[in-house]
Amino acid sequence: MRIVAFPVALAVVAFLGDSSPVRASSYRHYTALHQLGTIDRALQSFFHDVGRFPSTEEGLKALVDPPSGVSPWSGPYVRADELADPWGVDLQYAHPALQGNLAFDLYSLGRNGVDEQGAGDDLSNWAHYDST
Repeated sequence: MRIVAFPVALAVVAFLGDSSPVRASSYRHYTALHQLGTIDRALQSFFHDVGRFPSTEEGLKALVDPPSGVSPWSGPYVRADELADPWGVDLQYAHPALQGNLAFDLYSLGRNGVDEQGAGDDLSNWAHYDST
């Protein structure tokens, strides 16, 4: 039994050892991309209900709590915890868009947590749509 257990344990350590941080980083990256899609759809629902996108000042919080004077509002469109990326940093939002050719800018600061205006490791809606 020990002869089999040691190679199996060694294989598990080798598999998880060096690649685990890479896999965690990759998982967060793809989670953030999925999250941008979820928030994008929530913003589209807000637009459908209210007739406009939230202003930059109202921000993404308008998807969780109704801005004053907005009617009809059929939210919440997302949970409050969905407004932060997998690294725990609030998603960035601007309407009208400053970067892309879309109605609004939506992006994560990425792994380094530095606002590079969608460059560097930032993940953005305009980079996604401009590259397709």
